[in-house]
Amino acid sequence: MTLKIIGAGFGRTGTSSTKRALEHLGLNPCYHMVELMRNQHHLPHWQALCNGMDMNLEDIFGNYQASLDWPACRFWEVTARAYPHAYILLTTRDPQKWHESFMATLYPAMTNPDAPESPLLTLARRIVLEDTFHGRADDADYAISVFSKHLDYVQQTAPKDRLIVYDVVEGWPPLCKILGCDIPLEPFPHSNTREDYLASRTSQNKKHPNPSTDTGGHPTKR
Repeated sequence: MTLKIIGAGFGRTGTSSTKRALEHLGLNPCYHMVELMRNQHHLPHWQALCNGMDMNLEDIFGNYQASLDWPACRFWEVTARAYPHAYILLTTRDPQKWHESFMATLYPAMTNPDAPESPLLTLARRIVLEDTFHGRADDADYAISVFSKHLDYVQQTAPKDRLIVYDVVEGWPPLCKILGCDIPLEPFPHSNTREDYLASRTSQNKKHPNPSTDTGGHPTKR
């Protein structure tokens, strides 16, 4: 397999819904944080990328047709060079609503002092909290400025003939257009809403008193 779509949008921009939609349209499987949770042998490869090391991205994406969400979006430029024929999908949403969602879901999961340490959680904290938001994710003005600058940067630097700016509320049409397929009769999948995410974590914590290392990839709207 080879990547056909490279996600450049941050987590909490409808990436879980988009993953399900792309897989329904035939790009199956689609890489997402949930895939890393299931394939933690990929962790050394992501750690190498964080350290600026060269590596064969097929070691991560060899069995995938699309990528979305963190950690993949952190390295969208590297991935775009490695897969020059892939579209670059920039998932987006209202910046204020994005931050509210982020702070209600991913941020508590990554900053919970009672969460057991693990390589997955360490990687998530590094890529999201440190490398992306420089330790200031809880500063709304700063985090929103990072989010907005990222959107601007991708739109300014990605090749225009490869870039698709996409809000999940647009549903099937933009995805079907770039893939050249018919719009499915099924409703567009909406998953991992804030309510879904919080309900899932509450259920997990009841079953497992020690909080999990789930950083938001549970495949359950944004």
